[in-house]
Amino acid sequence: NPKVNYAEEEQSLKLELNLQRKLPSFGFGNAIADWNFLKYVQYYGDTVAREATGYDLIPEFFETMVSTDPRFVQAYLSLSTANSIFAGRPDKTVALMNQVLKNVSPKTSPLAYFIWIYKGVDEILFLGDLKAAQHSYEMASEWANIAGAKESAANTKATAQFLASNPDPRAAQIGAWTTILSTVTDKKTKEYATKKIKELGGKIIVNSSGQIQVKIPNSI
Repeated sequence: NPKVNYAEEEQSLKLELNLQRKLPSFGFGNAIADWNFLKYVQYYGDTVAREATGYDLIPEFFETMVSTDPRFVQAYLSLSTANSIFAGRPDKTVALMNQVLKNVSPKTSPLAYFIWIYKGVDEILFLGDLKAAQHSYEMASEWANIAGAKESAANTKATAQFLASNPDPRAAQIGAWTTILSTVTDKKTKEYATKKIKELGGKIIVNSSGQIQVKIPNSI
């Protein structure tokens, strides 16, 4: 829409988010985080506006929500991927995920182990720190076990052991992109992950029941 000034909209939203971080939440942190998550979904999904201004406010949404409700686990899984891939701030993602991890546990948030998994993905793909990623997957396995997610506990433990073997970074990267491909729901991120897997030489196979399998080339 040529009548919409996207730069002005962006600036107004930025001021609003900054103000929220400075003001006390008066016990309404959950409601504020919920509201901001809905606004983030709208912001992220507005393709026309994002083509005009980019994704610079995703870190602002992320930081504001963590400061008001650090236990909103499901929201942070979505924000983590968008912040690292589209806003280009994996450093900020890892720092904010570490804040979330101080406020959640597998007993209070059964899906909290996914925070460790996504942090591990960032450490592999964007920070290139396989040692840190190994620790994240070891913790994911421990937390998944406590949460009763036995299959996830076994899978993350296997990933931690794989990372401990000093693998070819490309194999670890294909695995990390596969995690994103198999867990995210939005089309834009799925397309991006698919592109990256193919660039690394991985082959994507979808079986008859719709499950995704990724083959790593023998040359890696």
